Amino acid sequence: MNNQNNMSFGNLSHVEAGDRPNYDELIPKGDQTLRAIEIQLQQCGPNAKDPNGQYIDAQFEVVDGPFANRRIFQKFNVININQEAVNIALGEIKQWIAATGEQAEGELTMSRILALEGRQFVGLIGVDKGRNNYPDKNKISQFKAPVNNNNYQQQQPQQMQNNQGYQQNNQMQQTSQGYQGNNQPNPNQQSQGVQVHHNHQGGQNNNNQGGRPSFAQNNN
Repeated sequence: MNNQNNMSFGNLSHVEAGDRPNYDELIPKGDQTLRAIEIQLQQCGPNAKDPNGQYIDAQFEVVDGPFANRRIFQKFNVININQEAVNIALGEIKQWIAATGEQAEGELTMSRILALEGRQFVGLIGVDKGRNNYPDKNKISQFKAPVNNNNYQQQQPQQMQNNQGYQQNNQMQQTSQGYQGNNQPNPNQQSQGVQVHHNHQGGQNNNNQGGRPSFAQNNN
Protein backbone atom coordinates (compact mmCIF):
# COMPACT_ATOMS: atom_id res chain seq x y z
CA MET A 1 0.00 0.00 0.00
CA ASN A 2 2.84 2.41 0.84
CA ASN A 3 4.40 1.80 -2.56
CA GLN A 4 1.12 2.69 -4.26
CA ASN A 5 0.79 5.87 -2.21
CA ASN A 6 4.24 7.01 -3.39
CA MET A 7 3.64 6.21 -7.07
CA SER A 8 4.18 9.26 -9.33
CA PHE A 9 1.96 9.97 -12.36
CA GLY A 10 3.85 13.00 -13.65
CA ASN A 11 4.57 16.62 -12.81
CA LEU A 12 1.55 18.92 -12.66
CA SER A 13 3.81 21.93 -13.25
CA HIS A 14 4.20 20.84 -16.87
CA VAL A 15 0.51 20.90 -17.82
CA GLU A 16 -2.33 23.41 -17.84
CA ALA A 17 -5.52 22.77 -15.89
CA GLY A 18 -8.05 21.12 -18.17
CA ASP A 19 -5.48 20.88 -20.98
CA ARG A 20 -6.84 18.64 -23.76
CA PRO A 21 -7.02 18.62 -27.56
CA ASN A 22 -9.87 20.60 -29.10
CA TYR A 23 -11.96 17.72 -30.39
CA ASP A 24 -14.79 20.11 -31.18
CA GLU A 25 -12.69 21.47 -34.04
CA LEU A 26 -13.38 19.54 -37.22
CA ILE A 27 -10.54 18.07 -39.23
CA PRO A 28 -10.33 20.16 -42.42
CA LYS A 29 -11.11 18.53 -45.77
CA GLY A 30 -8.13 16.67 -47.17
CA ASP A 31 -6.21 13.40 -47.21
CA GLN A 32 -5.28 11.66 -43.97
CA THR A 33 -3.64 8.34 -43.17
CA LEU A 34 -6.28 6.29 -41.34
CA ARG A 35 -6.90 2.86 -39.88
CA ALA A 36 -9.92 1.14 -38.36
CA ILE A 37 -9.44 0.42 -34.67
CA GLU A 38 -12.85 -1.07 -33.86
CA ILE A 39 -15.44 -2.82 -36.06
CA GLN A 40 -18.77 -4.18 -34.83
CA LEU A 41 -22.01 -5.46 -36.32
CA GLN A 42 -24.95 -3.65 -34.67
CA GLN A 43 -28.75 -3.90 -34.75
CA CYS A 44 -30.57 -0.80 -36.00
CA GLY A 45 -33.03 -0.75 -33.08
CA PRO A 46 -36.77 -0.14 -32.60
CA ASN A 47 -36.70 3.55 -33.58
CA ALA A 48 -35.00 2.99 -36.93
CA LYS A 49 -36.82 2.90 -40.26
CA ASP A 50 -35.86 -0.77 -40.43
CA PRO A 51 -35.79 -2.11 -36.84
CA ASN A 52 -34.51 -5.46 -38.11
CA GLY A 53 -31.72 -3.90 -40.12
CA GLN A 54 -28.05 -4.24 -39.24
CA TYR A 55 -25.06 -2.00 -39.84
CA ILE A 56 -21.30 -2.08 -39.53
CA ASP A 57 -20.23 0.37 -36.83
CA ALA A 58 -16.61 1.31 -37.55
CA GLN A 59 -14.29 3.57 -35.58
CA PHE A 60 -11.33 5.01 -37.50
CA GLU A 61 -8.23 6.73 -36.17
CA VAL A 62 -5.95 9.31 -37.79
CA VAL A 63 -2.49 7.72 -37.73
CA ASP A 64 -0.14 10.72 -37.90
CA GLY A 65 0.16 14.44 -38.41
CA PRO A 66 -1.40 17.29 -36.40
CA PHE A 67 -4.68 15.38 -36.04
CA ALA A 68 -3.11 12.09 -34.92
CA ASN A 69 -5.33 9.93 -32.68
CA ARG A 70 -8.49 11.80 -33.68
CA ARG A 71 -11.44 9.45 -34.19
CA ILE A 72 -13.96 9.26 -37.02
CA PHE A 73 -17.12 7.17 -36.64
CA GLN A 74 -18.82 5.71 -39.69
CA LYS A 75 -21.76 3.37 -40.28
CA PHE A 76 -22.44 1.04 -43.20
CA ASN A 77 -26.03 -0.23 -43.64
CA VAL A 78 -25.28 -3.77 -44.79
CA ILE A 79 -28.74 -5.24 -44.09
CA ASN A 80 -31.74 -2.97 -44.66
CA ILE A 81 -35.11 -2.87 -46.41
CA ASN A 82 -33.77 0.17 -48.31
CA GLN A 83 -31.74 -1.56 -51.02
CA GLU A 84 -30.25 1.73 -52.18
CA ALA A 85 -28.75 2.26 -48.72
CA VAL A 86 -27.34 -1.28 -48.81
CA ASN A 87 -25.80 -0.73 -52.25
CA ILE A 88 -24.15 2.48 -51.05
CA ALA A 89 -22.75 0.71 -47.99
CA LEU A 90 -21.42 -2.23 -50.01
CA GLY A 91 -19.81 0.16 -52.48
CA GLU A 92 -18.09 2.05 -49.67
CA ILE A 93 -16.83 -1.16 -48.07
CA LYS A 94 -15.55 -2.36 -51.45
CA GLN A 95 -13.65 0.91 -51.81
CA TRP A 96 -12.33 0.50 -48.25
CA ILE A 97 -11.05 -3.01 -48.99
CA ALA A 98 -9.31 -1.85 -52.17
CA ALA A 99 -7.75 1.11 -50.31
CA THR A 100 -6.00 -1.31 -47.95
CA GLY A 101 -4.41 -3.09 -50.90
CA GLU A 102 -6.66 -6.15 -50.78
CA GLN A 103 -8.59 -7.76 -53.61
CA ALA A 104 -12.09 -6.24 -53.57
CA GLU A 105 -14.26 -8.77 -55.40
CA GLY A 106 -16.30 -11.79 -54.36
CA GLU A 107 -18.57 -12.49 -51.40
CA LEU A 108 -18.48 -10.10 -48.47
CA THR A 109 -18.55 -11.74 -45.03
CA MET A 110 -18.19 -10.39 -41.52
CA SER A 111 -14.82 -12.05 -41.07
CA ARG A 112 -13.58 -10.29 -44.21
CA ILE A 113 -14.62 -6.93 -42.80
CA LEU A 114 -13.02 -7.68 -39.42
CA ALA A 115 -9.75 -8.42 -41.23
CA LEU A 116 -9.59 -4.73 -42.22
CA GLU A 117 -8.99 -3.67 -38.63
CA GLY A 118 -5.55 -2.11 -38.20
CA ARG A 119 -4.76 -1.85 -41.92
CA GLN A 120 -3.69 1.65 -42.92
CA PHE A 121 -4.96 3.55 -45.94
CA VAL A 122 -5.24 7.09 -47.28
CA GLY A 123 -8.73 8.54 -46.94
CA LEU A 124 -10.29 11.80 -47.99
CA ILE A 125 -11.79 13.52 -44.95
CA GLY A 126 -15.02 15.42 -45.45
CA VAL A 127 -17.77 16.95 -43.33
CA ASP A 128 -21.23 15.51 -42.73
CA LYS A 129 -23.66 18.34 -42.05
CA GLY A 130 -25.53 17.96 -38.78
CA ARG A 131 -29.30 17.50 -38.71
CA ASN A 132 -31.96 17.73 -36.02
CA ASN A 133 -29.79 19.97 -33.82
CA TYR A 134 -26.80 17.63 -34.08
CA PRO A 135 -23.45 19.32 -34.85
CA ASP A 136 -21.43 18.77 -38.00
CA LYS A 137 -19.02 15.85 -37.88
CA ASN A 138 -16.17 14.46 -39.90
CA LYS A 139 -16.64 11.53 -42.26
CA ILE A 140 -14.55 9.57 -44.73
CA SER A 141 -15.72 10.80 -48.12
CA GLN A 142 -13.44 8.49 -50.08
CA PHE A 143 -11.24 5.50 -49.33
CA LYS A 144 -8.37 6.29 -51.69
CA ALA A 145 -5.17 4.29 -51.59
CA PRO A 146 -3.10 1.86 -49.51
CA VAL A 147 -0.03 2.75 -47.50
CA ASN A 148 2.80 0.49 -46.33
CA ASN A 149 1.25 -2.38 -44.35
CA ASN A 150 4.43 -4.50 -44.22
CA ASN A 151 4.57 -4.17 -40.44
CA TYR A 152 0.89 -4.99 -39.99
CA GLN A 153 1.48 -8.57 -38.83
CA GLN A 154 3.81 -7.29 -36.09
CA GLN A 155 0.97 -5.11 -34.78
CA GLN A 156 -1.52 -7.97 -34.47
CA PRO A 157 -2.66 -9.06 -31.01
CA GLN A 158 -0.74 -11.90 -29.40
CA GLN A 159 -3.97 -13.88 -29.34
CA MET A 160 -4.02 -14.07 -33.15
CA GLN A 161 -0.45 -15.39 -33.15
CA ASN A 162 -1.40 -17.97 -30.52
CA ASN A 163 -4.38 -19.06 -32.61
CA GLN A 164 -2.15 -19.56 -35.65
CA GLY A 165 0.33 -21.61 -33.61
CA TYR A 166 -2.50 -23.69 -32.14
CA GLN A 167 -3.91 -24.43 -35.59
CA GLN A 168 -0.47 -25.51 -36.85
CA ASN A 169 0.00 -27.82 -33.86
CA ASN A 170 -3.49 -29.23 -34.38
CA GLN A 171 -2.74 -29.98 -38.04
CA MET A 172 0.53 -31.70 -37.07
CA GLN A 173 -1.29 -33.82 -34.49
CA GLN A 174 -3.92 -34.83 -37.01
CA THR A 175 -1.24 -35.81 -39.55
CA SER A 176 0.54 -37.86 -36.87
CA GLN A 177 -2.69 -39.55 -35.85
CA GLY A 178 -3.49 -40.41 -39.45
CA TYR A 179 -0.03 -41.98 -39.88
CA GLN A 180 -0.22 -44.03 -36.68
CA GLY A 181 -3.72 -45.24 -37.37
CA ASN A 182 -2.87 -46.08 -41.00
CA ASN A 183 -6.29 -46.11 -42.71
CA GLN A 184 -8.31 -46.33 -39.49
CA PRO A 185 -10.41 -43.14 -38.98
CA ASN A 186 -9.92 -41.18 -35.78
CA PRO A 187 -13.41 -40.68 -34.24
CA ASN A 188 -12.33 -37.42 -32.55
CA GLN A 189 -10.53 -35.86 -35.49
CA GLN A 190 -13.54 -34.29 -37.24
CA SER A 191 -15.08 -32.85 -34.08
CA GLN A 192 -11.74 -31.32 -33.06
CA GLY A 193 -11.45 -29.55 -36.40
CA VAL A 194 -14.97 -28.16 -36.07
CA GLN A 195 -14.28 -26.91 -32.56
CA VAL A 196 -11.12 -25.07 -33.60
CA HIS A 197 -12.92 -23.39 -36.52
CA HIS A 198 -15.93 -22.44 -34.41
CA ASN A 199 -13.90 -20.98 -31.54
CA HIS A 200 -11.68 -19.01 -33.89
CA GLN A 201 -14.68 -17.44 -35.62
CA GLY A 202 -16.46 -16.75 -32.37
CA GLY A 203 -13.39 -15.04 -30.96
CA GLN A 204 -13.37 -12.58 -33.81
CA ASN A 205 -16.79 -11.12 -33.21
CA ASN A 206 -19.09 -11.75 -30.27
CA ASN A 207 -21.96 -10.04 -32.08
CA ASN A 208 -21.85 -12.59 -34.87
CA GLN A 209 -23.81 -15.18 -32.87
CA GLY A 210 -21.78 -18.07 -34.22
CA GLY A 211 -22.31 -17.32 -37.94
CA ARG A 212 -20.60 -15.54 -40.79
CA PRO A 213 -23.31 -13.33 -42.30
CA SER A 214 -23.02 -12.63 -46.00
CA PHE A 215 -24.09 -9.15 -47.02
CA ALA A 216 -23.56 -9.36 -50.76
CA GLN A 217 -26.51 -11.76 -51.29
CA ASN A 218 -29.07 -9.74 -49.30
CA ASN A 219 -32.11 -8.83 -51.40
CA ASN A 220 -34.51 -7.71 -48.68
